[in-house]
Amino acid sequence: MLLAEAEWRAGHEDAADRAADLALEPSARQGSHHVLLKILTEFPAVASRRIDAEADTPWHAVGRALAAQGTNIQVAERLPAVTVSEFGRHALIVDGVEARLRISKSLELLSYLSSRPGHAADRPRILEALFARDDRSTRAYLRQAVHQLNLALPPQLRLIAEQNRLSLADELARGCQSLVVEADLAHTYRLAGRARLSAIEALLARNEGDYLPDRTAQWVAERRRELSRQTSDALSSAAELALQLHQYGDAVRLCQQATAIDPFREVAWRVRMRAANALGDDDGVLTAFQLCETALAQIDATPSPSTRRLLKQLQR
Repeated sequence: MLLAEAEWRAGHEDAADRAADLALEPSARQGSHHVLLKILTEFPAVASRRIDAEADTPWHAVGRALAAQGTNIQVAERLPAVTVSEFGRHALIVDGVEARLRISKSLELLSYLSSRPGHAADRPRILEALFARDDRSTRAYLRQAVHQLNLALPPQLRLIAEQNRLSLADELARGCQSLVVEADLAHTYRLAGRARLSAIEALLARNEGDYLPDRTAQWVAERRRELSRQTSDALSSAAELALQLHQYGDAVRLCQQATAIDPFREVAWRVRMRAANALGDDDGVLTAFQLCETALAQIDATPSPSTRRLLKQLQR
């Protein structure tokens, strides 16, 4: 422990960690921390640093034993891992075990709140979103949904009820699959070139199905459209990157995926036309334009002048 403290004061953080872990090993083998605890009462900062650096390790047990002896040391309890599966199937998973909720609206409430600004909403707005009405029976049902959800959640992550408002702890919201996808998509825009293209493709390859496929509420449809828009944006961005990187086949494929989600995204049709031209596929250029034309006709629109000019340029 003296060596660990000395290394730390000398600015050798990795060496300090190794020295501390080396001192812990004999205690672990002997099944007793008695000698180690006596030494750590003189150097509690060694234990504190290892506890802060790692999650749920033998150092946490040492820290709790030190605290029980009266040593001034803080040991944060590990929060259970909570995941809210939202694509393909809807489920609440706590430390790897799926929670069995008697009321299906409990899960919908969890996803609804996670999608709101600040992960919170007033009760009247919640009732309108989940039940499309506000009366005695829906208010009672909402109370039961909150109760069932809080029974399934770890105490530290239960819904917060303040006056007429419900909110999620940030740690719980971060476990919602749709928010994870949004955060990962946002991260790809901080990358460049091939790294960005690879990150977008890897993320989109994880697609596990539609958002809350068994839910029909209006807020779900709106959220589904927003997530689809973000996905289509990412695909279009990836297609343009692939075109710039001369990966023309990939550009065509990514455009096909983007327009399958949003057939009115004219920029993706133009990228597909350019990629087909780079491949020497004259028929592919015309096909992409005609498909764009057909898609836009569904909303009584026609390809823009820029798309028509591009067709003429590529057909010369």
